[in-house]
Amino acid sequence: MANPAKPKHVKEAQGTLRKCRETDNPVTFEPLSEVPSVPETIPEQGRDYFRYCCELLLSIGLLTAAFIPDITRAAIWYAIMVRAAAHISEDDYFQKTQAGYTAINAHLTTLEKATKFLNEFEGKYGLNLVSSQKLSMPNKKKNEDDFD
Repeated sequence: MANPAKPKHVKEAQGTLRKCRETDNPVTFEPLSEVPSVPETIPEQGRDYFRYCCELLLSIGLLTAAFIPDITRAAIWYAIMVRAAAHISEDDYFQKTQAGYTAINAHLTTLEKATKFLNEFEGKYGLNLVSSQKLSMPNKKKNEDDFD
């Protein structure tokens, strides 16, 4: 499934706007002027994460109403991650089943899925240091041989 089109002002702020890809009928969402109230569907552990993401995007002028559902989902996954991490102790990485087999703790699997979702979310919106920087390598000269 393709990602939805980002508004022009978002691409400009992120430095990813390319003139050759501009559309005649762009999707536009007005930036919000304040952080919206936290939806009641977000568990207590995720409410601060929702506010944090909204405040960060608002501070750089990228918070729009279109981003609120994604931020809400991320806050719910953050709450799931916190709950799963709380249920894992040092000796609890593996569990024995009734049949005698050893299996990975279900909370560890949940923690892994939540972490993966949050990494993708934060990368999409530039909320972590790695995704907010562009790294470029110098171009390799074509006439150089790798083995010389």
